[in-house]
Amino acid sequence: MKKKLVIAILALTCVCGCGKANEATQNTANNAKAAEAVSQSVDPTLEPTEAKKPTEAAKPTEASKSAEENSKKKEITGEALIELSKKGDKLDLEDFKEYVDLASFTQKGSLYENIEFKYNGKDMCLRLIASDKNLINTGSKKSLDNAIVFNANFMKIETDANQYAYNGVCNDIRSGKIENILAGTPVSYEDYLSISLAEGIKVSGYRYWLGTHGGFAFLGDKDAETTMTTQNVGLHSEKSAVGGIVVLGSNELMNDMESLKELKSIKTGSGIELKRAIVKPGRGGINKWYVAYTDVKDAAISYCVYLNAEKYKEAEFDKMCESIEFKGNAIY
Repeated sequence: MKKKLVIAILALTCVCGCGKANEATQNTANNAKAAEAVSQSVDPTLEPTEAKKPTEAAKPTEASKSAEENSKKKEITGEALIELSKKGDKLDLEDFKEYVDLASFTQKGSLYENIEFKYNGKDMCLRLIASDKNLINTGSKKSLDNAIVFNANFMKIETDANQYAYNGVCNDIRSGKIENILAGTPVSYEDYLSISLAEGIKVSGYRYWLGTHGGFAFLGDKDAETTMTTQNVGLHSEKSAVGGIVVLGSNELMNDMESLKELKSIKTGSGIELKRAIVKPGRGGINKWYVAYTDVKDAAISYCVYLNAEKYKEAEFDKMCESIEFKGNAIY
C-alpha cells in the first residue's frame, strides 16, 4: 500500500567598512590652514601671478566614495522583500542595488552579505550570496545564488553544538512564500511538490544542513528525527540511510558523485524532466543511491530525490519518480 506525502522543498543552506568617510573633509580643513600660512608669508613686491597658490583640496578617496554611496542606500524592509519576491526566478543581484553595496561583487566576483532588519518587532535577516558565473562551473547564468530570509537568531544557532536540532523557518524569497517566513510559519510541504512513497517511509521536517539549500530526509518508521546528523542521513551519510530530498546548486550533484549506471529519464506530470542514475558518493559516504534530479536550463537550483539502492528495488524508485509533480514556484 502506498501513502501519499506531499513534499515541499525549501530552497536554502544559510557583510563594507567606511574607515575614511571624513578624509576629504579633514583634507579640506588642512588645506585651508596651509593657504592662510602661505598668504601671510608672500613677498608683497611680487606680482600676484608669482605668489604661491594654496594647494587644491584632496580628491575623495575610493573609501570615502564608498561610504557616501552606502549612506544613500535604502534600508531593507519586509515590505520591500515581499515586492522583490514577486519577481520569482527573474530576481537577480542587480535588484538589490538600492539596498546593498555591490562593490565586493564588482571587484572580486563574489558577495556574501547579512542584512538585518525589523519586521513586526522581530529581528530578521536577509542573507545575499552571489558569484560571477563566468568564473565558476555552473549551469546557471544568474549571479544571485541565495536570497534567504530567517530569524536573526539563526546566525547564532549555526555555530551551536545543537545545530542539528534546528528546524526553524528560513527560505529563499524566490520560493514564493516570503509572507510565511516573515510571519515565522513553517512552509508547507505541498507548496512545492508532491510524491508518493513506498510503505514504511516517513519524511523528516526541513533541515537547512541537508543540502546546499536544505532538504528533507526519508526515515524508517522507527527512526527518530532528533537523532539526525550528517552521519546518518544525507547523500554523504556514513551509516546506512533510507534516502531523502535535497536542494542543491545547479550542476552540483554529479560533480560530487561516481556514476555507476545511467537510468532512463522520466518526465514529471508538471513537465519537468528528471535525469536518473545509480551513484556512489565521490567523497565519504557508504551508501549506493538511486538518484533523480532536475536540470532546468539557467536555474540556480536543482532538486535531487535519492533512495538507498541496496534496500529498495529499482521498480519502487521508478514509481516514486513517476508520481512527482513540481509546483510552479519550485524551481528558480
